[in-house]
Amino acid sequence: MKSLNPTSLALLLMLSPLVATAAPANDKFEKATILTAPYTKLVNQTGAASTADALDPYLQGVKLTKSVWYRFQAPFGDPTINNHLIIADRSGVRVGIFQQTDPDGAGGALTLITENGNTTVNDTETLSFNINGPGSTFYVCVSTAGNFDITLQLAGQPNDAYADASILSGDIGTSFGSNENATNSGDMPSVLPTNVPKFGVWYKWTPSFSGLAAVDTCFSKLGGDIDHDTALAVFVGSSLAGLVEVASDEDSGVGYTSRVTFNAVAGTTYTIWVGNGSSGGYPGTGPFLLSYYPANTPGQVEIFAPNFGNAHENQGTTKLTVRRMYAGNVPANIKVSTASGSATDGVDYQSYSQTISFPAANTIATFDTAWQFTFPLEIYRDNLNEGTEAFNVNLTLPSVDLTLGMGSVAYVSITDTPATTAAGFALQTVSVRERDGFVTVPLTRSQSSGYATTIVFLGQPQLDSATNGVDYTYLPFPITFSPGQTTANVSVNITNDGFAEGRETFTLQATASDSALNLEGGTICTIFIDDDDGAPVVPGQFNEYLDDGGIAGFVDVTISTSGRLTGKVAMAGGSYSLTGALDINGQYTAAIGPVGGPKRTLTINLVSATAKTFDIALTDNVLGSRAEARNVKMNIYSASNPCPLAGTYTASSTNSLIASFSVNTLGVVTTTGKVFDGTPFTISSTLTENFNGLPLIRAGASLYSGKGRAALSTSLPTAINTATSGVAYLVRPGRANQTVELAPIDTQSSLTTARYTPPTPGQRALNVWSTGAGQCFLSNGGFGMAPAKTIAISPANIVSVTSTNSEMLKITLTTATGFFTGSVIPPGGTAKTINGILLQGPIMSVYGNGHFVNGAGIGNVFLTGP
Repeated sequence: MKSLNPTSLALLLMLSPLVATAAPANDKFEKATILTAPYTKLVNQTGAASTADALDPYLQGVKLTKSVWYRFQAPFGDPTINNHLIIADRSGVRVGIFQQTDPDGAGGALTLITENGNTTVNDTETLSFNINGPGSTFYVCVSTAGNFDITLQLAGQPNDAYADASILSGDIGTSFGSNENATNSGDMPSVLPTNVPKFGVWYKWTPSFSGLAAVDTCFSKLGGDIDHDTALAVFVGSSLAGLVEVASDEDSGVGYTSRVTFNAVAGTTYTIWVGNGSSGGYPGTGPFLLSYYPANTPGQVEIFAPNFGNAHENQGTTKLTVRRMYAGNVPANIKVSTASGSATDGVDYQSYSQTISFPAANTIATFDTAWQFTFPLEIYRDNLNEGTEAFNVNLTLPSVDLTLGMGSVAYVSITDTPATTAAGFALQTVSVRERDGFVTVPLTRSQSSGYATTIVFLGQPQLDSATNGVDYTYLPFPITFSPGQTTANVSVNITNDGFAEGRETFTLQATASDSALNLEGGTICTIFIDDDDGAPVVPGQFNEYLDDGGIAGFVDVTISTSGRLTGKVAMAGGSYSLTGALDINGQYTAAIGPVGGPKRTLTINLVSATAKTFDIALTDNVLGSRAEARNVKMNIYSASNPCPLAGTYTASSTNSLIASFSVNTLGVVTTTGKVFDGTPFTISSTLTENFNGLPLIRAGASLYSGKGRAALSTSLPTAINTATSGVAYLVRPGRANQTVELAPIDTQSSLTTARYTPPTPGQRALNVWSTGAGQCFLSNGGFGMAPAKTIAISPANIVSVTSTNSEMLKITLTTATGFFTGSVIPPGGTAKTINGILLQGPIMSVYGNGHFVNGAGIGNVFLTGP
């Protein structure tokens, strides 16, 4: 092969097309790289070839021209706990952390949590931030022209990270802690101790004494007598990478707890790492009690009374424990003695007096006896109705230097023989099929002493879908439990009616006959009657707008006479079709969403086939949000029962939106409208009834031009020249990466609705303008409250406006629909577009309402009579 000479090579390079460097895969918001929580470290990331995007955020007032994106979901969160994002850069970075507060915004609604604009090269930025609760989704935006490493470090405890170690004060003390949700990921010493605490948390202790020191977790309980299986290690060193082990332990404390001793040097800071061990059978995560002290102290004693010292006459004995905190390598003595109160020694209990000798806690063989002493107290049964009695257990005569803790006295109460508890439901829900004929619902109580009566009655029949005497038969009656009895059953007859109705429910409620008795178990049990007469067919159409503030969707469903279910769900990302049928219990469930993308679960449940009502729910399984609506009524109109209110209606709110409703004879409603800034939206729905039996429109658009969502709920006037009220909702999330383009909006305002009849040729749009005279009022948006402007309307509905030259007010009516447009120049501004709609009828003297936007302000345009 011949070699190219320099001239040929230069020519070849000039003629060869330049190959552009590809943009990073996470160049765009929607392509964000996943950071696996709670810990991830990604090295050699780059933003060098990232491209400009109109939705790039503003960080510290600077509009980014390049950015790459990352995303993570918090598995846990506490607003008091610091989490860390660490960026090690080569060329300087700007970085921001945003929380996704509303997933129905375009690309997600983002709220800025924290930011850093340090563009110094070859340094490390650590961003600390808090998380209010688990399940939240966060985005990270990084802007740089070079490479960087990114580390996510979420914390399950305030002292989860070495950098956030808790400070232990004084030479002796205790600290209540927990390693629940803690993690060691990216937070372990470079040289591990002999006993490595799993899921560890960090402490720092600087004793003022020199000599033998002790650290233990001996009294770490998860409840009852279950010890927290702990491991701990003690280090010296000023950085995580430079820690040197001083001592470590896993099971040298009481049970599976830990204890270490070491020679402390006054003024030296010791780092303590506490987590769980690996002993079988004991939980490793949860609360623990960390103690630190000079190893030669006699310690401190207190009484521990399980169940708060409560006993009852039938149990025979109750046990108490004397605990010796900070048990050192020296022996100690304490005297335990009882003292009568309302309970009498020899009648209600047996007195107790003993001096306890604790050995030195300097060998494993003496640990159990050096830390605690458990003793029984005998309780007598006298068969007398005396109520609750009590006596004391006291600690006295401490050894030299031994101190008494807060619990130096225990109060033991003795409850009388009569029952203290009545039975509640053992199950919260019970299912039965119609053909079974009956169902039994169990009642239970754990304390079997004494007589007690439970009354079981119907819960809230007015809210149940099943009817007493039709779907089941039940009469309330009391159930008495004798001494020693712990269980009983409630029996309910079920009617097999032969009708396909879907699943029906009713509730039972339990209460104690004596208000002095506590009710064990559940107070409410819901019984589900599963239909076995075939899948229900409820033909018709229903729709509903669902919105919980976090997720939203508009559900439109039709059920044919054959039982086939079709429809759509409009939500973030678009509109998605659905198809299927109600099952035998009148239920339908489907996963709705884009192919390969996040989906939501739609659940439809037939409540009543007779009333044609449904419960609808939309659940976001990632965010944990749920929007639901109950007793949604099916469209009541058909060809044989046409809608008497078919026609056109107009509606407006003072600061949100304007809309026009077209209602056909089948009650199908097409809504067209505009948001105050002119953004259009279209919604299809059906006319239903509200609780007062009035015709109701309830509809929503979960996206309008990718900027948020609009929704409205209004009843329709049943006569011409009347008006009804409703509510309009408008949400446009305050996106941190749209701080200039789109200001946040979250409004709820009243909506006025009127019948609208287009004028005939030669007729003015509103009767109030029959003389051709009217007025226009401008307010807000820079005007404050401007003086009225005279308007003249010709028979052809051409509007002439008397206005100053500076305002240049113009209005054009579209009488076929009732909408009007125009423009106006606010003081000191430029021309702004007006969008409005006419309202026919005597409505608060306002016959037209419109909006314009001037900067961040919303202006109003009111059209009135002369």
